[in-house]
Amino acid sequence: MDFSGGPIQFVMNIPVVTRLILIGQVVLALGVKFGLWIPADLHLNSTLVFKAHEVHRIITSALYVGPLNLNTVLTIAFTTVGLCGGLENSMFSHMPFQFLFALGVCLFSAVALESLPWVTFNSLFGVISSFVIYLHSRYSGGTMLIMFVPVASGLAPLILLLARVLQGSEVLPALIGFGIGHIYYYFDTVYPVMTDKSPIATLRRRLGIHWLDAQYNRVFSDRPSVDQGAWQSGDIDNRR
Repeated sequence: MDFSGGPIQFVMNIPVVTRLILIGQVVLALGVKFGLWIPADLHLNSTLVFKAHEVHRIITSALYVGPLNLNTVLTIAFTTVGLCGGLENSMFSHMPFQFLFALGVCLFSAVALESLPWVTFNSLFGVISSFVIYLHSRYSGGTMLIMFVPVASGLAPLILLLARVLQGSEVLPALIGFGIGHIYYYFDTVYPVMTDKSPIATLRRRLGIHWLDAQYNRVFSDRPSVDQGAWQSGDIDNRR
């Protein structure tokens, strides 16, 4: 983490999607700290999401880490700035809408699972952070920094799962996040190599995700100019 340019420059150097996540996490933590809302207003409740149309709970339960304290700051620094920012910067560089698509798949898959009678959790943060950790471990290869300690990337999910067990934290959200991450990675990376078919890339194209990334890069990015048709077809992809 480079603070040489000051805190504002540090935040601006964070990839755009991770930056928005960071701002949302800080705002929610400050709001709870100063009594603007209570955690129960932010937690996931599939009944309220589907029957009372409180769709905002999907986002707030994914962003809310806890009231602003040292533990929350360290969690945000490690998970959001470190792992989420690292994943976006390396595997989804200049592709913010593809990154949002991946996170959206995780969130709505988790909400669908939470509606089952035997699956219960109040926060999506554990699910989404485990999803990010799993994808980071698969896409990056080599080593990852876990609490500033380099470990083999393939072992990172197992180490973090063990840490949750030792801390007495809920294990189910992490397992669900790893499971969704594994399925997403398989159909995004492994299955296309085996079959020459890419269902996730096809869905992204049909939803206009590649087109949105092309427009984003045309307006905001300093990336060298590329053929817009290649962006829209999905041929420009840092992960392949």
